[in-house]
Parts: sequence; C-alpha cells; structure tokens
Amino acid sequence: MTRNNFDAFGIRYASNKAVSELFFRRLQNLSGYRAALASLLVLSIYNCVQTFPENNTWRNLLVALAVAGGGNTGGNTGGGTAPTVTYSGSPYSFTQNSAITKITPSLTGTTPTGCTSSPTLPVGLSINATSCAISGTPTATQGATSYTITATNSLGSGNATISIEVAAALAPQTLSTSITQCWDSSGTLIACSGTGQDGEHQIGLARSFTGPTQHVTYTSDYTTTDNVTGLVWKSCSEGQSGADCSSGAASTMNWATATGTGTGCDALNSANAGNGYAGRTGWRVPTIQELSTLVDYAYADSKWSFASAFPATAPSIYRSATTYVASTTAAWYVHFSSGSVGAAVKTNVYYVRCVSN
Repeated sequence: MTRNNFDAFGIRYASNKAVSELFFRRLQNLSGYRAALASLLVLSIYNCVQTFPENNTWRNLLVALAVAGGGNTGGNTGGGTAPTVTYSGSPYSFTQNSAITKITPSLTGTTPTGCTSSPTLPVGLSINATSCAISGTPTATQGATSYTITATNSLGSGNATISIEVAAALAPQTLSTSITQCWDSSGTLIACSGTGQDGEHQIGLARSFTGPTQHVTYTSDYTTTDNVTGLVWKSCSEGQSGADCSSGAASTMNWATATGTGTGCDALNSANAGNGYAGRTGWRVPTIQELSTLVDYAYADSKWSFASAFPATAPSIYRSATTYVASTTAAWYVHFSSGSVGAAVKTNVYYVRCVSN
C-alpha cells in the first residue's frame, strides 16, 4: 500500500496526524490476504465517511483502527507471535535400543509450522513438526552432543539447546527361574544334590519386584517395578484397576489394537491430561523377551505369574509386540496358565499387560 492510496482511502480524516502515520506504517507491513482484507476494510469505512460527512463516528473508527495493536510497527500485524520452545530435563541420557519416554517441550506463542534439529538427532529419534516432541528408539551409541532445536512459524522462530547421550545397551541379565526344589521323572519331590536341575544350580539373578505402588498424584494408577531389569509395568492387566486389580475385567484385543497409536498401551500415554498413566508417557506392549520375565517357574499349577506383584493375572495368553519372523502375520505370546511361549496370528484377541522403560 502506498501513501497515495493510503490518503485516498480517507486516513487524512484522522484528527491526529501521528495516529494516521502509525496506521499507515501498520498497513504497509501487511501482505497477502491480510493486506487485501485491510484495504477492503479501510475502503468500506472511507465510503461511509463520504456518505455521512457530518458523522464523526467513521472518522473516529479510523483513529481506533490506527491505535489498535499498541503501536507495533513490525511485521506481526496479523495476530500471534513467534514461537518459543523450552525443554526441561537436559542433559538427557538414553540407552541404545531402548525406547525413550517422549520428551514434550513447553511451547508459547503461535503454534509452530516446523520443528528442526541441528545437527540431526541420533539415529532412531525423531522430532514432531508441530509439537517439537522428541521420541523413538536410539540405535547407536554416542557421547554427550548438543542439539539446537528450532521452532518456526510465519512470524519468526525460537530455539533451545539440549544435550543427548546414548549409552551402550547393557548385556542381557540372566534371571533366576525361581525354582528352589527338584523332582524325579514321576513328579516326586527329591533332594536337589546331583540332579543338575535348576533347583540345584540356582543360576541367575533372584527375581525382585516392588509394587503395586500407588502414584502420589494420580492415585488411581498403580505400577510394579522390576528391581532387576528396571522395567516399570502397569500392575493390572488392561481393563482392570485398583490396588488389587479387582475393579473391572481384564480385556482382550488383537495385535493391531494393542500396539496401535492412540489405542492399547499407547492410550495410557494420553491419560491424566497428557501426563500419562502414573505420570509416564513411554507405555507400550512388551517384547516377548520382556513379557517372558514375568513367568514364575516355581509354580506347577495355573498361577505362573508373580501374584503379589501382578494381582489378578488371567491364567491365559498375554500378547507381546514381537512379530513372529517365520510369518509376519503372527506374533509371540506367553501363556500364563502353563508358562509356555508360542506364536499365533495377530488377529487373535489376547490379554495385554503394558510396560514402560
């Protein structure tokens, strides 16, 4: 918009010349559809001034439009502000091949239209284009590295610097079977000495769990921590709740629902207004290796789970997230009435117990 156009539109009627100049500068900074809309608005008011020259209302409206915005003569005349992004918790230390708990920053200003990292985030991690949240599973080790995260929109940009380290994955832990007795071929209890059975060797780390533990803030949420592997489990099967998992009924679901985005275990990540079940946002379906660690081989009946740590476990099949390599339409499972491990088609519906790193 030129000054001649500006004057022709009737801004000269503004009683205060300084206000007129301010309005002119603001209109000059508009572009695209905002400029077109502003021109139409001014032209409409000008026509009213011409039609009703004795009425000062329209002249006063021009003055009010000029004053609106507090004298901001910069490019942000269409409302909103450049984004700012803030991460809490840096420096971050992750473990190779272990899914991270999603890092969601605090954003202010107008929603970003792009979020980028310089340099590129570690292999396996990604950044959401509008929320700037970082998620994924890092697959390569690296020392502490600084990353500049930039959030941008049409009004400008803001950035934050974080540090990420990826440590080597720990060697797999050998866990005890929890078997402390021995039997002969007929099932008769015998002394363990010389049998070569698990009850004699006692190899592996003794199993230890803490929980169910009630969350201090989200008091309806209970978790069980494996003190050996470090995994944090939802104490109850999906569908159950309460300290002893007596409320509700364990529900079954197919593999796609159990592992899907926004369904199954992932739905727990949006609980408690986005803070996650028990304040955690890394909930997922366990791998077959992880799920197998919940079998208590000390039992020879239908209670093949650590009952005090995981109350009301169904004596049936629980699914894992691990696809069966020989047939990708199938996935591995653990049967908690026998302690056995097997595979079945993903469309079958089984019980689900969710885990978080």
